Amino acid sequence: MADRTQEKTHGFLNDVKSAVKGVKGAGDTIRGTVNESIDTAFNEKEGETANRAIKEKGKTEMQAADQHFSEPGTAPPTGGLSGTKATASGTTTGAGAHSGSVGNMGSSVPQTGLGGEPAPARERY
Repeated sequence: MADRTQEKTHGFLNDVKSAVKGVKGAGDTIRGTVNESIDTAFNEKEGETANRAIKEKGKTEMQAADQHFSEPGTAPPTGGLSGTKATASGTTTGAGAHSGSVGNMGSSVPQTGLGGEPAPARERY
């Protein structure tokens, strides 16, 4: 039983390490990209080369973290900020069905007689 607890702890710590490396890789990618662009604009070839290397290292770290979480037995979110997550049957946003007017942008509210521009503040009262 103790071995199983150690395995879970070890696996969790590896997941945390990989996630931190992925975040660091994202930061390095952004930093390298921005600084490379600045060095390109000012024709600084040495800085451009150094920042390109930082950017590529960051990309490699992000890909390694992604690979770690792509292993069997894990189902991390795959959509980043979009909120999607991997499931056995595909990808979902978790938003539910959109069969009403919100989902298809339809509306049963008449579009005439709704008023025009708001009145200036002095005419509201």
